[in-house]
Amino acid sequence: MTGVHVCHDALDDRQRGDRVFAGDLVIFAAVPGLGAFRDRVDQLVRDEFGTANPETAQFELPRPAYTSAVRNVRQRVRADTTAHGLLCAALANAGVDTSAAYWDWVHLRVLPHGSEHASAGTGWHRDTWSSNVHAQTNWWTPIYPITTGRALRFAIEHWSEPVANTSDDWSPRAVKAQQHNESSERTAVPVIPEPLTDLRHVRELCVVVQPGDLLCFSGTHLHASVPNESGLARFSVEVRTVHQADIDTGRGAPNIDSHAPSTRYRWFHHVEHGTPVTGPAA
Repeated sequence: MTGVHVCHDALDDRQRGDRVFAGDLVIFAAVPGLGAFRDRVDQLVRDEFGTANPETAQFELPRPAYTSAVRNVRQRVRADTTAHGLLCAALANAGVDTSAAYWDWVHLRVLPHGSEHASAGTGWHRDTWSSNVHAQTNWWTPIYPITTGRALRFAIEHWSEPVANTSDDWSPRAVKAQQHNESSERTAVPVIPEPLTDLRHVRELCVVVQPGDLLCFSGTHLHASVPNESGLARFSVEVRTVHQADIDTGRGAPNIDSHAPSTRYRWFHHVEHGTPVTGPAA
């Protein structure tokens, strides 16, 4: 059975991998430097929304203006080298050897209040259904304080239990094509592979961390957003890392039920100099 571990000190890549690839959820509490990253993202968010309280901006702005602000600030965070440098330093303070680490992108997620915004969150999924990279580690941190109504949930009992899913025929190219198609008749291509099993009654574990904490877990974990009916929008940042040595040696979490036809190593680039990660040596 997987568990939740709170760490007040750094874990090196080997120590952390031993826990994460075995299914543990690791919370790095009050990570040095993460506050500076949070402050940078908070500045970008407030500048874009033009409000003192981004968590309630959805009730102050017209829907089109709010949607545009969300889209713009996500792009700003993704491109902000200052924020990236601060997050890289915080990861190093949690024990990541950044000279050997690769990440995908720094993703700002905004989950507004209300069922009409449910598509901004994610349903039950494993990240490995899409990436097929089982050496992948996920990092997640909120920008503003959260509660159980604005957190992540995990189906930890499914760590070693397969779930039927659509990973075998999911295509990121189809998702991008749909996103760029402005016509009203779009094909319903899911943004991520979806389960084919009814998981509405799955036993779940809700994990609450606060700004300054880093939640670390394997991309193999079955997880989802908690539907937000809290009255406040959730702002969080996530990034995924891999290490070339883990890929080369086949170290990672077990493949329980991913049937993706390809492995998307190209999504990952070096955190410091941007070179792409490569697949395992033949």
